This record gives sequence, structure tokens and C-alpha cells, in this order.
Amino acid sequence: MQIIGDVGALKASLASDEAPAGLDPALTALWWSAKTQFDTAELGVDLYVEMGQPFNGGGSLEMLSDEGPDYGAPALSPRWCWGVAHSMTQTTDYGFRVQATRDPDDPSTWGDARLNWVHGFLHRLEQDDRNAEGWYGRGLKPMGSGLPVSSGQDFDTEWEAIAAELLASHQISPRSFMCSFSPEAAAIIGDVDNVPLPITLDPDNHTFTYHGETFDKLIRIPDVLPGAVADESHAVAFVAGLYVWHGLWDEAHALLLGSGSAHHPKLPGPCSTRSYMHAILHRIEGVMDNEGGTPGYRNSEYWYRNAGDDHPILPVLGGIARSLGDDVGACTRPDGSFDPFLFIKLVEENFAAGYGSGGSDELQEACLAMQDAELGVLLAYCRAAAQGEAADETFRAMARL
Repeated sequence: MQIIGDVGALKASLASDEAPAGLDPALTALWWSAKTQFDTAELGVDLYVEMGQPFNGGGSLEMLSDEGPDYGAPALSPRWCWGVAHSMTQTTDYGFRVQATRDPDDPSTWGDARLNWVHGFLHRLEQDDRNAEGWYGRGLKPMGSGLPVSSGQDFDTEWEAIAAELLASHQISPRSFMCSFSPEAAAIIGDVDNVPLPITLDPDNHTFTYHGETFDKLIRIPDVLPGAVADESHAVAFVAGLYVWHGLWDEAHALLLGSGSAHHPKLPGPCSTRSYMHAILHRIEGVMDNEGGTPGYRNSEYWYRNAGDDHPILPVLGGIARSLGDDVGACTRPDGSFDPFLFIKLVEENFAAGYGSGGSDELQEACLAMQDAELGVLLAYCRAAAQGEAADETFRAMARL
């Protein structure tokens, strides 16, 4: 797999007729947007309307395969490359098809912000600024973000600015999957007051007591997973993950142990996904040993072993790890999947003394990005499995994107 590490390398790769392997969907779409060096003469306003279905707001993942449509233009022409990029921003969202009607007041319908940012840029290329502005908004960026005020239609400058930010990290987090959650779950994930998870807790200022009695922020399964629940254990793991995201350790721990609460069922027997979520919680706990004298790092290793070494999210996480630099990228197995035990070792060696200590700022940011990605992908898996979808097949397909 070719790993693109900087904007210069990404630009140089445009000489090829194929996008580099290993880019996520947003970067791949951005690559196709620049393939013809912004030769926009044949585009014109409302190109996507002219091209019609399935390019206008629809399509499927099959459109991205070698056997997909010809986009109404000769291969590798500006119109064809634009169509490839636009179809990708419309039809992929880290493996999830965006099917909901987009509501400007409902973040669960927006899709992934990174793809939306590129989508807006594509409509700027065709000079459809009204359409572009809406997509920039869903991408949480001002239209023309990255451009100096005096640059006018300097698409190359903006492309480089977008590429630099997208290459900085995959930036996958629970928020990346809001489009696959219910509006209620998306509102919890998208809470702007939420403090990002630390890479490890500060032993002198933690609130993890293992009492499991507070449930200060009550999150009920029917509220965040409306409709039929096909797998109760994954539903509980989903709710526990929402608690983890908000730093509500006791609530998460009680559910992951299967203890339940007045509003959550008790769960008999093991569950690999619940064990995986449990392992994340204890890795963040770090050096503390409140539970039976076992430090959090060792407790985390125990629960990762319970989760098994073949969870379907591990290949997806391996690709993300390699995008985050050599240190985090080394936390992978020979088959390319993520190795959580190597990641524990990396975190423990650099940050065991507490959040903000030890390793360099660059390494800390990379580890935090990996942790956010791990929780985001696992939450998305829990949601799909809880509601009876073919989660294993979906996530194996994600690893191939």
C-alpha cells in the first residue's frame, strides 16, 4: 500500500491514471478533483444536474468500481474525473451509504464533514457557488476555506489547503459516523461542549470510582436506537460507548460488565465487542489500579484478549494507524490489521504519567487521533450490529476502500 505523507507527494501522484491506494474516500475524491489540473472549461454551472441520476444525489458503492458507469464523458477527461469525485462524495461515508434526507437542523443527516468539504469544493470548481456553500456548511468550513481573500478562483491554493488538513490525520472520530446514527445519538455525539477524551487519565484528578451508581447523564437504548433491537449486547455496548465518549467512566463500566441499571438490561455471558469497548476504557484509565489492584493498562490487555484477535474493525483501524505516522503506524500486525497491544505499549511508554506528559505533542496528537478513530469505528459497528445489519461484511468492505 502506498502511503501519501504530504501535499507534494499527493500532487506528484496526479501523474498516474489511478488514485494512490490507501487514501480514504475524502482524499481520493480530492485527488480526482485535481486530476485534470482544474481544467474547468467543459464543466459549467450545474454539471451534476445535467449529468442526472445516479450522479445527482444518489448512487451506490458499485459506482466506484472498475465496472462502474462512464460518467457521460471520455475516461480521464475533466468531466469524467469530476463525476468520479462527485459520486464518491455522494455515495461513501466510511463505508456507510448516506440515505437520509439532509436536514440543515439535523446533524445525523449531514454525512461526514470531510467528504462534505470536498463536495463543496467540487461545486466551486463548476462555479455553482450556491450549491457549494451548502456543502461547505455541512463540512463545517467557510466557502473557500484556506484561500487568501485576494486569490479569487485560485483553486490550486485551496486544494493544497484542503489536502494538507485531510492528510494531517484521518480525523475519524465518533462524529465521523453521525450520519449512520439516529438524530438522538448524533446530538449526543455532536455535543459541542464535550471535552475530547484524554489519551490517559491524570491519576491525581480522575473521577473513576467503579461505583457504577450515578448515571448522571441517562442514555437509554430506545432513545438512541429507535426501532427494533436485534442484538441487545451490542446495543448496550453502543450506549456504553456514548458514556465513554463523554468521560462517564462509571456508567460505561457498569454496562460493559453486564451489570445493567434501572434502565439498561443485565447481560449474561461474554461479548467480543463489549470486551473491546471495555479494553478502551481501561487503556484510558492508564496506571490507576482501583479494580482489584490491576493497573488500567494490564486490565486493558485482559479485555483485548477477551475480544479476540479477529474483530472485523481491526483491518479498518490498521489502515488508519498507518496514516498517522511511523509510531502509530507501527502498531499493526503483519497482515496490516491494528494491533491494540502494541498501541497500549506505545501509550504506556510515552504517556503513563498522565494526560499531556511524556511523548512529544506530535505523538500525542497522533495517539489521540487513533483513539478517537478506534472509538468511532467501534461505535459504528455496535450500532449496525445492534440493529440487525450485516456489520461484519460492512466493515470488511470498509477495509477494502
